[in-house]
Amino acid sequence: MKKIPTPPVLQDITHCFDWLDRQNLIPDEPLIDSPPAPEFVLNDRTVISFSSNNYLGLSRRPEVIEAASQALHRFTMGTCESRRLGGNIALLEALEERLARFKGVESAMIFATGLLANVAVIPGLMDAQWYCNRFYGRPWSEEVGTLFSDTLNHRSIQMGIRLSHASCLKYRHGDMAHLEMLLAGCQTDRKMIVTDGIFSMDGDLAPLPEITALAKTYQAAVMVDDAHGTGIFGQHGRGVADHFGVEDQIDIHMGTLSKAVGAMGGFIATDSKTVAFLKSTASGYRFTSSLPAEQAAGILCAIDIMEQEPQLRQQLWDNVAYLLKGLHERQIPYPNRWSPIIPLFLGSAEKAFRAEQLLLKRGLSCIAIIPPLVQNNRSRLRITLNATHTSNHIDRLLEGLEEIEKTMGFQPNGEPPHTWQQVQSMAPAYISIMQSKVT
Repeated sequence: MKKIPTPPVLQDITHCFDWLDRQNLIPDEPLIDSPPAPEFVLNDRTVISFSSNNYLGLSRRPEVIEAASQALHRFTMGTCESRRLGGNIALLEALEERLARFKGVESAMIFATGLLANVAVIPGLMDAQWYCNRFYGRPWSEEVGTLFSDTLNHRSIQMGIRLSHASCLKYRHGDMAHLEMLLAGCQTDRKMIVTDGIFSMDGDLAPLPEITALAKTYQAAVMVDDAHGTGIFGQHGRGVADHFGVEDQIDIHMGTLSKAVGAMGGFIATDSKTVAFLKSTASGYRFTSSLPAEQAAGILCAIDIMEQEPQLRQQLWDNVAYLLKGLHERQIPYPNRWSPIIPLFLGSAEKAFRAEQLLLKRGLSCIAIIPPLVQNNRSRLRITLNATHTSNHIDRLLEGLEEIEKTMGFQPNGEPPHTWQQVQSMAPAYISIMQSKVT
């Protein structure tokens, strides 16, 4: 039989893969036998994970598992339909009502994943006039609107922006002077600023007080992707807007249910008319199945635990303080800020992979972060702390990081040196009050 030539597009894939493989830039996907808790089994060996986003350990709570199990037996594995076509089980409505109360707004809307939420909602918001014109003949001004996006926003935000008809202006990461310059020069009326609440690769917070002040001045809406902040930051654990006290100044609260909540899914929380409109127009909602029932039931239970047990957040912040102090004592360069996401920079992807393997030999899983997740020469170890880590877990990590510092060296982070007391003073008041173990 005559061999059919490989199409050029597939040849390109093969050539690109071979090139990346020669550079050792195709990482293996670790195969685990149990989810991080934070210990898990990897290749028949128990290791400690410092890469899990299960910040409060809720995915392993017995009552969460029991709630999910009961819903699974009642509703089976999946809805098999979009919400509109018969998949709108009562648990999903109950979850949306619970999320709206949690965020203190009128209404909420859930999606199968956080990525899907951003991909669906951003064009859904910016293309409302286009949609009504295209499908229902409503006259529109043909003004496409403008999005203002931080350069380090999550890839899902970037995907949502590309799918919309709106133009996009990117402002330098956290640079409010640059954002104001772009807002001042924008000639369109329909403007929206979209930002991560906490940037997932760096662990720093968006300056929401400054962003919301600029939004008010220039009559722009604000959408915050609080994937890593929901359940962790703020006096009440409601996220980065709660942390800064600007919850009522955020127009669209977006969050995920796959991190501190310990399940899967994404959501937005806002006013009831916006939610009702998006439920009719957002493709990532209308043309796909929603969360399975067991996820919704487990999430409802997890949210109750988050609100009823603030000691989980206290333990997480104690662990953050314990690690930061240990890094400080060992003179390992670290960002002088309070976050459960702590990047330690190594520069090249090759060095980051070497550091990952060194820690793995010590029974520690801390995944190297390389391009395209981060910029060239900004490869790093990205440590994520959980409330379930013990001081012994963190001590073992510090020993491994000290070996990396001695053998290959972490990059300076460009911040001036601080005393430990100065670092402590950077903690917001609600975190300082929670600190009980580290002085």
